Amino acid sequence: TTANECTFMGVECVGGLVSKVTLTEDGLEGSLPTDLGRLSSLVFLDLKNNNLFGEIPSELGQLNKLQYLILDKNDFTGTMPNEICKLTTQGALIGAEVDCTGTIPEVQCDCCANCPLVV
Repeated sequence: TTANECTFMGVECVGGLVSKVTLTEDGLEGSLPTDLGRLSSLVFLDLKNNNLFGEIPSELGQLNKLQYLILDKNDFTGTMPNEICKLTTQGALIGAEVDCTGTIPEVQCDCCANCPLVV
C-alpha cells in the first residue's frame, strides 16, 4: 500500500495535495531531496533547526506557489539557487530564510529575508 503523505505529522494538504510542511526542530538529518521540487502545491516549507546539510537544491525553484521557505539553523552551504530567488521576482516567494549572516555566512543569498544584503 502507498502511504498518504497528507496524514504525516507536520504536513498539511488542500484538495489532497501537500501545501504546507512544518518540520521545525524535528531531528531531520541529511541533504534535502530534490524531489521536494515536485510538490507543485507547496506554499510553506519550514525545516528550521534540524541537521540538514549540503547545498539547497535548485529544484525548489520549481515550486511556483511557494511563499515561505525557512531553512535556517541547519548546515547548508553554497549559494541560494537563482531558480529559488527568481520566485521572489515572479511574485510568489515572500520570505526566504537561511543561515546567511555573520562574518562567514554558510549560504550566500541575495534574496533572503534575514540577510543584510536584502533591500
